[in-house]
Amino acid sequence: GFFWRQGDISYLFYACFLFFTGLVCLTNTGLLGIEYFPLPGLQPRLESFAISMAIVFTGLFTASFLGLHRQSGLSLWLTVVLLFASMASAIASWLLDATFSLQLSYGIILLSTLGFIVVGGSCYLRGIRHAGLSLIAQMPIMLSASLAIMPQFNVIPLDFSMNLPVLI
Repeated sequence: GFFWRQGDISYLFYACFLFFTGLVCLTNTGLLGIEYFPLPGLQPRLESFAISMAIVFTGLFTASFLGLHRQSGLSLWLTVVLLFASMASAIASWLLDATFSLQLSYGIILLSTLGFIVVGGSCYLRGIRHAGLSLIAQMPIMLSASLAIMPQFNVIPLDFSMNLPVLI
């Protein structure tokens, strides 16, 4: 609704990000792909695809919200690289081994978290109007998602589920 009334594509990108984040939560808990639609290999592939697409729309929202198309330098370059990596991961989720594609998308989460913090920070230091708001809004989501997947790579040992902080 906001996109059609305001005419700002940022709203559409954010709505798509929320949709794919919800899809990640549904597949991560096993509701989609295991409980409903229990097809062989669907759950990890769908989760990997949803993670990658959530990152794609995070990047598109960040670029649109911060007006990166009017800039050059590190912020634009890093955002474009993260967008292409996430799109490649989304395609790979259906073509590669399900477990490998899920680990690939987890790695993209870690890289994109660092990347988008650098993008937001550099834009903030350059005085871009909405960069501080973007950092404040995205940082808890990205950091909790990164914290939730670190046990997958044995970076930090966690014995409890991190789904709740990601949902919050």
